[in-house]
Amino acid sequence: MVFQPAASQSTQVTLLTHSNAYKNLVTIIISSFLQVGWFKLDDRHLNWADARDACAAVGSHLAVPDTEERVRVFLTLLQRHSDIPARAVLRQQVYVGVSDPYRNRQFTTVQGKDALQS
Repeated sequence: MVFQPAASQSTQVTLLTHSNAYKNLVTIIISSFLQVGWFKLDDRHLNWADARDACAAVGSHLAVPDTEERVRVFLTLLQRHSDIPARAVLRQQVYVGVSDPYRNRQFTTVQGKDALQS
């Protein structure tokens, strides 16, 4: 089913599932923002590489803060759901799709683009 929200709305679906690996409740929040895209907050305790791989496993990628609109969406989601980063392994932090894999200050996005030129 495809849901098309009105121009000024965002759509949110909250899924609560049991995770055998962690023996606790996993919260996944999926939100759609018109003209920007779908975003998912997930409170599983993963490192950056595992979070990247979890996204890729469902045909997605870690969100890249490459436009002003996306940054606003990130801020909106984190304000609405401040409990998720509060439960993170690194308190009050979330992973985005930008990294410095060779630790040489050459940041790239998960799409392979130069992060400073995005």
